[in-house]
Amino acid sequence: MPATFGYVLNMYDTEINFITTLVNYLTELDTKITCSNDPDDEFDPSKWEEGTDHVPEFNFSIDGEYFFTLKRGYINYGVYESPLSSIARSYLVLNGNTIQQINMNHQNAGGGWNYTDANTRIFTISDIVNDKFVLLSIGGTTVSNANYNCKFTFNSIYAKGSSKKYSSIYALSDVAFEKNTLFNISARTFSPIGENVNGTFTSRFSYTCPPGTIDYIKSSVYLNDGQKQFEITSIYDSTTVAIGDTVSLKDGPYLAVGTNQLVKV
Repeated sequence: MPATFGYVLNMYDTEINFITTLVNYLTELDTKITCSNDPDDEFDPSKWEEGTDHVPEFNFSIDGEYFFTLKRGYINYGVYESPLSSIARSYLVLNGNTIQQINMNHQNAGGGWNYTDANTRIFTISDIVNDKFVLLSIGGTTVSNANYNCKFTFNSIYAKGSSKKYSSIYALSDVAFEKNTLFNISARTFSPIGENVNGTFTSRFSYTCPPGTIDYIKSSVYLNDGQKQFEITSIYDSTTVAIGDTVSLKDGPYLAVGTNQLVKV
């Protein structure tokens, strides 16, 4: 399917309907993206022993591998989980057991609301999805210095190799809301899922092709301290390309996700 840049989920509704729409949007991108939590349950205090002290959360997996959790939160001189008994102005993002929590502002003004309040809530979503690669960029935006910038954006990547699966998860804050920013994976650190190994991309091309032509290799190499750690076959290494451009190869269109990287769309 094609890549989608800057889809705005903008709803004047209750929080449960907003989050239900978000969950449905993400899981309908591809059958390998799943969520193990039902919004109807998460927002129903009667389903939980702690009642209104329950903090709604939504656990997402890609291709059967746990990937990240969205958790109801509040940001006010600190990052806090927000139970149903409190107002919320954000969703926190957690990955596995990491302590870091990332705010994603889901509204276009300050303050916060109860989960039953109808009001305007906003997320901005960009994605690239194919059989072996998923990029999800989810967050809020803000007007900053006359530029439309990313505000607390969570950017996750899943990439399948010949025998392993790889991930890269970043937080972006106050960066230019542009395709060549959100879709640029050139400097991203990847790790095989479940392994304590990581690497960053290096291109095997030291030259530039004439306009209208391109050379490429059907894999990307990742190094750590100059040593090869692994290859990812769902990301191609290529001669120089413009990030965000679509390139036609023999088997169809590819999107440039780095100055020397391509993924199939």
